[in-house]
Amino acid sequence: MDAMDRAEHLQWAKGRALGLLDSGDIAGAVTSMLSDLEHRDLRDHPGIEIGKMQMLTGLLTSPEKARDWITGFN
Repeated sequence: MDAMDRAEHLQWAKGRALGLLDSGDIAGAVTSMLSDLEHRDLRDHPGIEIGKMQMLTGLLTSPEKARDWITGFN
């Protein structure tokens, strides 16, 4: 199987995170997204640090805010 390119990997990561979010696991969704962004073309994405800061300060505790953060990646 060929490795996913950046866009494919990002869509896959969003899908996994949103699946967790839809099941009610907000922390798991955020953690999943952060973990899955280890793709060679994404690991320096500024959204990773923003997400970490928001998670640590309690700003990603609602489903709506977590969804906005996850779907906001491009």
